[in-house]
Order: sequence, then structure tokens, then C-alpha cells
Amino acid sequence: MKSISLIATLFLAIVTNTASAELVTCSSDHGTQWGDKLPALALVTFEFEKKGTQSSMKNVNGFVFVKNQWEDADDTSFSEENSYRGYFEFDEVKANPNYRPLKYKGHAQFKNFDARYTDGQESGMWGSFVVELKDAKEFKAHYIFQAGDHIGGTIRFTCTEE
Repeated sequence: MKSISLIATLFLAIVTNTASAELVTCSSDHGTQWGDKLPALALVTFEFEKKGTQSSMKNVNGFVFVKNQWEDADDTSFSEENSYRGYFEFDEVKANPNYRPLKYKGHAQFKNFDARYTDGQESGMWGSFVVELKDAKEFKAHYIFQAGDHIGGTIRFTCTEE
């Protein structure tokens, strides 16, 4: 009887310590480039399993539009003529287990977070998505990117678990 009780206790300990995936929505209306504000419109959704450097993101979908700051500043749209636009879709992305941050401590890094499709002023958008591992309903994420050969920067996201 003691062995059944011990097995049940171990099973419960394993089940309660297993990380579960949470549905997350991250959005942004700005980024930075060389310390200056960079207009952006971005939305990324995913199922997030927080396990430190073993974290994973599944069913990732979203977009990042970044305004070319040298185009008409009064135009608030994010059209093909004035923006760099990337669209994202991944079945699963795993965190970089070798990530040793200098700036984004307490975050997981997802390397090769590259747009599946781009349009606008340049072709290609690639970078890393860095997600805060804070145990809270709201947390931060950052997309450190390069688009084409003319623009790069960091998009600053606010994320919420649903």
C-alpha cells in the first residue's frame, strides 16, 4: 500500500511541475533604432511554454510593419510604399538553449525568427524574438530585426496571457 501511495505522490509531483502552454498575444506600436522612436504596427500570437532556456512557442502567427522614417512622416499608414512589412507563421520555435544575455536577462531567445513572407520597401525580414520569462499575465518581448539592407532595430512588445 505504501508503494501505491508513493507512486501517486510522485505522479502528482510530476504533473503539477509540468509547464503548460499558455495562449499569448503580443502587440506593439513602436520600436527603436539608434535610440530614436521607430513607428511600427505589430501583432504576434502563440502558445507559450515557459521552461527557461527550454521554452517553446507553438502555432506562431503574426506580422511586423515598420515605417520608413525617411518617408512622409505625416502619413500614418503602413503601406507597401512607405513600410517594411513581414508576416510570420511557424508550427514551433524552440528557445536557444545557449542564450547568455547581456541585456535581456530573464528572457528566452528564439533565433531565426524570420518572416515567411515580406512586402513593402525591401525583401526579407529576419531576427530574434526575445520573450520575458516573468511569471505574470503581462510581460515584455522584443523583436531584434533587420529588414532588407536599409533598416533594423528593436520592436518593443507588450504581451498578455489569455
